[in-house]
Formats: sequence, C-alpha cells, structure tokens
Amino acid sequence: MKPDVDLQKNVLHALALDPHVDESAVGVSVRHGIVTLDGIVESYGERDAAVAAAHRVPGVHDVANELIVRPGWHTAPSDSEVAEAVRDALAHVPSIPHERIQTTVCGRGRVTLEGTVPTPAQRDAAEAAALAVGGVELVSNLLEVEAA
Repeated sequence: MKPDVDLQKNVLHALALDPHVDESAVGVSVRHGIVTLDGIVESYGERDAAVAAAHRVPGVHDVANELIVRPGWHTAPSDSEVAEAVRDALAHVPSIPHERIQTTVCGRGRVTLEGTVPTPAQRDAAEAAALAVGGVELVSNLLEVEAA
C-alpha cells in the first residue's frame, strides 16, 4: 500500500490533469488509504469527474465523496442560460448528433433530453455533457437508441 502522503499527491495531480475539474475547488485528504474529497464544485458532472479522477490513481480503492455541488456561486443561471449552455455543450462533443436532440430546462437546473441517437454511447455522452454544465442539477435522459 502506498503511503497516504503519496496517494494525496497523486490524486491532486490527477485532478489537475482532468479538464472537467477545477482542482482548486477540491480538497484531498488521505487517511489509512481512504481518499476524501471535499469542497464546493459547480456541477454534478464536475463532482463525478473528480471522483473518477481519484479512482484512476493506482492504489486508490476507496473514495469518500464529500463534495458539495453549488452551481453559480454568485447567482443561479436562468433557464434560458442553462438551455443555451447545454446546447453549446452538446454541439461541442463531436460524437453527439446534437441536431437530433431536443432539450427542455424546467426550473432549478432540471434538464430533459429527448430524441433519437444511433448508439448507447452517444446517449450516455449527451447525458454527461449536460450534467457537466454549471447550473444543471438533474438530467432526465429520455433519448432513445435507434434499433440496429
């Protein structure tokens, strides 16, 4: 087992390398090999990315996720701003056929994805892209996958 200080250093490095995580917002502590992440992040997607980054570090088996999601630190974005940001996020992932996806934003960061995509991977990628948007708290993924 790696010493706790080495695991902490390696997890901090993994967070810094992940483009979906603001590593300055995430605290990392390690005790008896258990990594604890704490702090305040902008989205559930960022929280999930931080946990995944910690788990990618060799020697990390357990992660205590104490991250708090608080979108829009100063002001919560309007539904229109969230809708625009989700559309932009979908359009910037080359594998997502964003023109085939309809979104609905309904108060307090709730996003619904509807439409049809060719593959399950595209369905999952669309959900992940929407979750990564600041201000999004919940994604209802109603995307259907085309029959083969």
